Amino acid sequence: MGLQDDLYLNNNLSSLYAKCFGVDHAHHFFDEMPYKDVVSWTGILSAYARNENHEQALRLFDSMMNNSQYPNEFTLSSVLRSCSALGEFDYGTLVQAYMIKNGFDSNRVLASALIDLYSKCGYTEEAYKVFESMDGGDTVSWTTMISSLVQTQKWSQALQLYIRMIEARVHPNEFTFVKLLAASGSLGLSYGKLVHDQRNTFNLNQKPPKPKPSINNPQNRR
Repeated sequence: MGLQDDLYLNNNLSSLYAKCFGVDHAHHFFDEMPYKDVVSWTGILSAYARNENHEQALRLFDSMMNNSQYPNEFTLSSVLRSCSALGEFDYGTLVQAYMIKNGFDSNRVLASALIDLYSKCGYTEEAYKVFESMDGGDTVSWTTMISSLVQTQKWSQALQLYIRMIEARVHPNEFTFVKLLAASGSLGLSYGKLVHDQRNTFNLNQKPPKPKPSINNPQNRR
């Protein structure tokens, strides 16, 4: 078995240990691996982020960079999630600088994570700059920005941004309307009715249809 095969196997074993035995067992296995690549580092870093040990996730990211391993979009997504959880604005700006330098700034998932980070740290203007710099956002990025405006009690701006969202032909989801209803609750009943009507327009109240009986379904062979 060659080096590449060993690395592939070890990366999968590390992920398995994290899921089945806990992140500490996975970290011990990770430390014993003779060779590591970006997948190895991202796997263990993400495992700590998922387990809410965000300080350790950022320490691992520092070690990763010191070992000349270059992160990918999945690494950066976990790092930004940890920055957001810890309120690490300064660390987040360093990550953003890395993103811009290495061509990740157009990634919608990472941009949404940056918007969330800056919003939670109280930097709504910076969050809005990131949003406006995006080359066409998706539902997640629009909803994240609307949520940011609601959190800072900029309710009218949140509703105006929703109008822009519809004009851009971006389809809202249930989370979008949860945030809009919070904003309209502070603006008055008439706004709440308008938001509720919009929700109905997009058929978000409809339940998914039940599957039709089929002769191929074993439950119907009785």
